[in-house]
Formats: sequence, structure tokens, C-alpha cells
Amino acid sequence: KLFVNLSANAADPDGDTVSLEYSGNTVDGYYAVGTHTVKVRAKDAWGLYSDWTNVTFTVANSAPATPVINRTPDGNSIAPGVPITITASSTDPDGDAITYVWEGRPAQTSSAYPLGKNVVRVKAVDSTGAESPWAAIVFFIADPNRGGGMTLTGPESVILEQGIAGATITNYTFTVPPVSGHSGNDYGRVRGYNVLTRQWDQLDYGKTTNGITFSRNLSPGLYSQLEFYYYTNHDCMYNKSNITYSVTFYFQ
Repeated sequence: KLFVNLSANAADPDGDTVSLEYSGNTVDGYYAVGTHTVKVRAKDAWGLYSDWTNVTFTVANSAPATPVINRTPDGNSIAPGVPITITASSTDPDGDAITYVWEGRPAQTSSAYPLGKNVVRVKAVDSTGAESPWAAIVFFIADPNRGGGMTLTGPESVILEQGIAGATITNYTFTVPPVSGHSGNDYGRVRGYNVLTRQWDQLDYGKTTNGITFSRNLSPGLYSQLEFYYYTNHDCMYNKSNITYSVTFYFQ
């Protein structure tokens, strides 16, 4: 709500005392978001009234900013049973109080995330009910013995992050952990689907002998999907190395 100071004055041609009557005003002067019409008229000492005079005004409200999600630990792969703390921060341009609506987060600190890919979303809501866009992250619960990521089983391995409707990706980390004793002619690659050109762009490429990690920030509104690829020419990595990734989403 916003405090609105309304005042009026009137004169009587006979010099009589004048009082003012209002309609549509609030007792405390605070008005909710929306359009309001307040009427006022004058009454003299003999009970004669003037015509009503109207004033219409709008109380506007701005939604909170898109939240920023913070996660601890912040790696793209976290071992099962490790407590994970996920919080969000946002600001409201009107100074309104903010609450957060979560999806995919059991509690602020929890070790109950399931094995594999996890998606956590949040939006900020101010005291008038105005909502920010969603924010979202993806991370994996995985370890070499129990799986959780994509296990290498052949020379070519691909994970496709298909994205979330209405969102683009602003950050990613892609990890293929090294395997003890492996040394090969390996390489990794990350491609992104460009929503403007409707083509797949190569974002990262690198040669390696044993595992690889790519990490990059992306411009909002550009890439909606990612393809993570790894090639190895030795079978000593098969069934031993879990491919995982993490991404951050931006909603328009």
C-alpha cells in the first residue's frame, strides 16, 4: 500500500461555514495497488451541497528482481548425503517485503536430494503479490561408485540439457572426471542451441589425455539447450567416469 495525501478546499458565496464530505477514500490514507477514484463535495451550514468533484489516481507497484540463487557446495557434482544449502536473494524497487516460492528444494539445507539430475527453481513475491521471473539451476548428485551422472560406456558420450520452457542458459560447467592410469587422445565439446539463429553453435572445444572441465558464462536470451560431448579412444575410462554438469537459467 501507498500513502496518498488528499486535500480539498471550497468557499461559500454567502460566507457560510463549509465542511467537506469524501467518498471512496480510506480512513488511514493508504491505498492498495490499482486505480482509485475519490469524490468530494462541500456542504454549507444550511445543508446545501455542491456538486461532486472526482479525482482518479493509480497506485503502481514494481515486481521484485529475478532472484540470484546461491548453492553450497557449488560444484556441479555433489556426493550423496552431503548437506546442500540453497538460498536466494532479490530486491524490490518499492521496498516491499519479499518472500520466496521454491520448487525442487526440500529445505534450505538438505541432504535429501535424489541421485542424478536435480532442478531447483525459485521466484520472489512482494507483499502485494507481484512476482519476479523464475530463476533455476541444475546440478547432479553423483559419485563414481553409485552413479548419478552419465557413465562412459563407449568412445563417444553425449548429454543433452533440453532446457526449461521460457528460459535461456547463462552459465554452465561440464566435467568429465579423470580416471587413474588413463592416457588417451581424448577431446570434449560443448554446443549450444542459439534461439536467434536456430542453429547449434560450438561454445567450447578442447583436447585432453584424461578428463576435462569446461565452464563459461553466456549472454541471457541466447542459448536454450546445451549438448555436452566427450570422446575417448581407450576403454579404460568405461564404467568409471561420471559425466556431470551444472547450469543456471535466465527467465525473460
